[in-house]
Amino acid sequence: MEKDACREFRPKRHFWANLPKGIDLIGGIIQFCKDQKVQTASFVVSGAVSMATTGVYDQKQQVFVTRVEKGDFEIVSGTGSLFLDSKKNAEQDGYFVDGQVLLSDTKGNLIGGKLFSETITFAVALDLTELHGNPITLTHDQVTGRMRKKF
Repeated sequence: MEKDACREFRPKRHFWANLPKGIDLIGGIIQFCKDQKVQTASFVVSGAVSMATTGVYDQKQQVFVTRVEKGDFEIVSGTGSLFLDSKKNAEQDGYFVDGQVLLSDTKGNLIGGKLFSETITFAVALDLTELHGNPITLTHDQVTGRMRKKF
């Protein structure tokens, strides 16, 4: 493994919270972290959303292809990380959220991918672990074309 390919973090505080109905999921996670003064975290979300925006990275074009679905969706799996990097993400007050979701509709069909805004909450619980360690920044990976965490 490359020298700068990983960094150790230690758990700090742990939170359970219900996010308000009808808000953007990413925005709700960011607002919760701003309110609690959390700068780095890993999270799990569960519950239901009424609209989902997910994406898959097109490796040839080196862009995310997104899709928007409206309806009743259960979060089968929802995980991610969050960190504060004011130099790289000013449009979200310096927060960067990297989340992935797998959702089921009422017929059991699955959709999923990278979590994007707007994904609207219906009844979502947030399980968030604040992490302690040196700050993370984002950098453009020349090989893949993606933004990657720089440790």
